[in-house]
Amino acid sequence: MHSHPDSVAVFLTDIEAQMTLPDGSTQQATIPAGAASFTPAGAHLPKNVSDAPWEVVEIELKPREPAAGEPGGPDSTVVDPDHYTAEFENDAVRIVRIKYGPGEESTMHYHPDAVAVFLTDHLVAMTMPDGSTQEIPADAGDVLFTPGGQHLPKNIADEAWELVLVELK
Repeated sequence: MHSHPDSVAVFLTDIEAQMTLPDGSTQQATIPAGAASFTPAGAHLPKNVSDAPWEVVEIELKPREPAAGEPGGPDSTVVDPDHYTAEFENDAVRIVRIKYGPGEESTMHYHPDAVAVFLTDHLVAMTMPDGSTQEIPADAGDVLFTPGGQHLPKNIADEAWELVLVELK
């Protein structure tokens, strides 16, 4: 039995679980790879009831003050809903699923401080507001903190890619 503060779980593999709660009750869970969910603080005893190992990224949230002087900018889910979908939002986080096909490009937009969890291999050319460009590679399963700011991404890989972005409030 252990506990977590409020957190976001991103499942890198399919899981079949039995969760025992502090009162002794149990819950069954079947969660597909790529799913992301917010979980309020609490205790549990997880048990893998499948024959395969699990891989889950758990992002534990800490109380925080918003970044002072952060300029903000266009919301990705508003200016580019074809690539950015908000799946969950509360006072602490917003979970955004991001999908790009080969060669697809966005428009300049903004994200606050966030944690990116890469579900597939990834290669992006990121253009910044000053016009500079940076190539950012990542492998499936990588996790990266990204400071708040504006950018314009373009998939420069030959394959589609997908990631979950956990925006911190």
